[in-house]
Amino acid sequence: ATTLMAGPENLMNIEQNFLDILQSFPKISYNASTLTLSNKKEVWTFKVMDLSKKIQNTKWKLVNMAGKDISSSFLQYEDGITLIFNENGINGNAGINNYFGSYKITGNIIEIAGIGATKMAGSQNLMKIETEYLSLLEKVKKMKMTDERSLVLTTENGKTLTFEKIYD
Repeated sequence: ATTLMAGPENLMNIEQNFLDILQSFPKISYNASTLTLSNKKEVWTFKVMDLSKKIQNTKWKLVNMAGKDISSSFLQYEDGITLIFNENGINGNAGINNYFGSYKITGNIIEIAGIGATKMAGSQNLMKIETEYLSLLEKVKKMKMTDERSLVLTTENGKTLTFEKIYD
């Protein structure tokens, strides 16, 4: 089943061809980087989207840091710790202070550098959480999207930062 929206004729034809192959009980094959659908008439090949493109212009909320649930550390009206990826770098809130930096993604390897932050003070507990977060963030080496809603950043020594996607 599909919606009944119209578009340019060339795109409508592509869409119809795609629906036709789906309904033809195609042979399905895949590997780490491609998915192929084929029948007697045609072959469709899909490539896995590069993480750097998938992650761009997304916003995340930290839910677990180094194995500790931190969601209860912040009041209900606070956003908690956030991470935003955009074309120019990263930014977000570390709990008390706003921060920014740059990133580079190659495959599932991520490098975060040049983190700077504002210098506001907060409760001792939240400042401790913020310091640990920024320290771990600077050390992340790998990234993995477990699904469209979960992002895990892992440091060289295996500590993780687990985020849930925020939809605006």
